[in-house]
Amino acid sequence: VFMLSLKPGALSCSVCEGHALKCHTCVASSEDDCNRQGSTSCPQYADACSTITGPNTVMKSCTYKAFCDKARSSSSGAKMECCFGDDCNGPHRSHSH
Repeated sequence: VFMLSLKPGALSCSVCEGHALKCHTCVASSEDDCNRQGSTSCPQYADACSTITGPNTVMKSCTYKAFCDKARSSSSGAKMECCFGDDCNGPHRSHSH
């Protein structure tokens, strides 16, 4: 733990080799219930976190930027938001795009 404190920038590099992105992953009926389910390390090539909200459903997961771009252009009833930092789809994310 002491060694990590000497390199404050080392832990925040989300595109570094070997760093797995962390995203909240859950399926629930509300944002609060979803956030309680916590976060997980994503698969190696996942480069985004998503939050999909529909009628009475919130789903959060690891995803890919290419999928986010495709989903944004579709007009289904659900709303998909993507972000690109560790746990950025968790309870304290900002709504800036």
